Amino acid sequence: MAKVKDFFKTIFTAINKYWRLAGLYALKFFKKYYLIIAMVLVTIVALIARYCFVTYPSGDSVWFILDGWENDIRYMGFSSFWQVDSDYSPIYLFMLALLLLIPDGKQISISLYGTTYTFFENRMIALKTVYFLFTVVAAFAIYLIVKLLTKSKGKGVIAYCIALALPTLFVNSALWGNSDIIYVTFLLYSVYFFLKGTKYSDIFAYMFLGFAFANKMQTIFIMPFVIYFIVRRKAKLYRVIYAFLAFFITLVPCYFCGAGFLDPFAYLAKQFNGYNNLSLGAATIWKFLELQDVRNSRY
Repeated sequence: MAKVKDFFKTIFTAINKYWRLAGLYALKFFKKYYLIIAMVLVTIVALIARYCFVTYPSGDSVWFILDGWENDIRYMGFSSFWQVDSDYSPIYLFMLALLLLIPDGKQISISLYGTTYTFFENRMIALKTVYFLFTVVAAFAIYLIVKLLTKSKGKGVIAYCIALALPTLFVNSALWGNSDIIYVTFLLYSVYFFLKGTKYSDIFAYMFLGFAFANKMQTIFIMPFVIYFIVRRKAKLYRVIYAFLAFFITLVPCYFCGAGFLDPFAYLAKQFNGYNNLSLGAATIWKFLELQDVRNSRY
């Protein structure tokens, strides 16, 4: 009986010892990697929140993209993606063509603005998944920028978490199904490399700038920032060639699919002439100027 009692005592002592060791190692691990753990947890929560609305339809995601440009690519053929009548960039249309390789899934019909549109569930999930991944990558760029400026990993992590929690980022991709996060992501990395200021960092800064412009022309609004770095000799002007190189890299799929040299540039003219509103309901200084213009036109 005594031997049995000693046996269980030895077992419980060993369990208690290793349990305490496991706790100490877990605590040590948490203290060392708590910032990474926080980023991972926030990322998971942010993605779960977004995927709750992954099939939410909007005019932009259904009318223009899924029941519009994707269907055009489907009927015209993969290699004709660059011929689609769109004011979006060729690299974005190429992404849509690649997403068509995914099985369609369930077909959904909805009524928007008095018209019935149809789209495939997997198409919407795949499209918004691209946006969600870019959101995480963009948040990481914000982390890098804040960490660089403040010399603090903790503040960088806070900025990362705030970025993923921003209502504007959530609504833009998860609800509206807009692609703005793609060019913004490239812009953020361009800003990071401009700020980094190492010997060759401006090369990467210009390349990300080129990728951003290849996705949306709104990239031009960052040009005062770029000019400042050039004037202050923190970035070499001749290396702007890398921005043009990055831009042309995005056109390579078009040329492989038979496009003429100038054909992929057609969307630029459409973006120039497509919209004349200074603001679409946003409470900005541009909206104030637009209202003033309307007021003056009455007299």
